[in-house]
Amino acid sequence: MYSTINNNEKNKSVKDRIFIFVSIIIIKMLFSLFLYTLTYYKGTDEFGTIAGASILAGLDWREAISGCSYYGFGYSVLMTPVLFLFSNPYIVFHLLYGYNAVCLAFSAIICHYFLDYVFKIDGRILKIVISLTATTFIGNWAASNSIINDTPLILCIWLTVLFLVQCVNKTESNQPIKLISFLFSLFLAYGITIHTRIIYFWGGVFVFIFIYWLLRKKCIMNIPISIITFIGCYILFNGLIEVVQNNYWLPLDGQVLTNSVESLGNSFQNFIKVFTLNGFGAAVSQ
Repeated sequence: MYSTINNNEKNKSVKDRIFIFVSIIIIKMLFSLFLYTLTYYKGTDEFGTIAGASILAGLDWREAISGCSYYGFGYSVLMTPVLFLFSNPYIVFHLLYGYNAVCLAFSAIICHYFLDYVFKIDGRILKIVISLTATTFIGNWAASNSIINDTPLILCIWLTVLFLVQCVNKTESNQPIKLISFLFSLFLAYGITIHTRIIYFWGGVFVFIFIYWLLRKKCIMNIPISIITFIGCYILFNGLIEVVQNNYWLPLDGQVLTNSVESLGNSFQNFIKVFTLNGFGAAVSQ
């Protein structure tokens, strides 16, 4: 009787996640096709992001790209088939908007998984509503016609938490953690090709692993495999980034490359302010 109920609950969860996925795709299609006049565009943000796909598609955008900042290509290379198969700009852009929809849909599905198996929340409607709202921000829904790296970056956050949850589950149940340590480290290293802000994720993962070890005296990742994989992949991906930057974004001698490192540095400066007397007092008071 228990297994029957359990299987029924699993089937309901699968159906709910399919519903969430399809609903997001349809809503995003409606915004993209019929309400695009109400949305905004990001200019060079979009152009710089799509440019990563143009490299593998065999398109020479170097002269145009030299006028905008560098944007990570780890997300946009997935768009290459669209640029290969279609030449109509209207079709290409609307198909590329679909990538944002897929990222958002997967984020909502991961959230639903957490509500089911981590927080064990009852109520099918409640879990669906929470999943949709937890992955929503204005740049993702109403102002969705923007092909930028922020949407896959949000998905990276959900995937990072999902990896951590799986690492904890395997550690606590004494299952092998070598494979997941390798995959997790590979994923974190690959993130640098999507957006520089992935550095925050690295710090958060390190802090979580360290605190968990302090509290439980257990390490949720295989340290040798994780370090070797992460460093090796980071060197590889960082090398690819330099090649792309130097040969694609900097076709003119003496050109200065700009990217998100500036904003990242400003964010670190804001974080440091918390450790001042006034900053610490304000943080505690909140």
